[in-house]
Amino acid sequence: MERIKMPKIRSKRRSRAIFQALKKESRHAADKPALARQTRRAAKRRGHAARSAAARHAARTKGPGERRREALQAAQTRRSASVPGGGA
Repeated sequence: MERIKMPKIRSKRRSRAIFQALKKESRHAADKPALARQTRRAAKRRGHAARSAAARHAARTKGPGERRREALQAAQTRRSASVPGGGA
């Protein structure tokens, strides 16, 4: 069964405020390390169930190419973890 997406109701005032706040931010606020820090901080505040649900959703919404890359990376991580001394 396919899910029907309902249109989100957007508040003009809120979207204007977000837009203004984003205009004030530096470009470096959205670089990879900054996004990774923000993601980790947000994940720490959430419970185990919420993190698991987010991971399941991410896995569901990935395409086959991205899933393959992630699987290869996970396999490489497992291999380097099993070798004494780490590895590359």
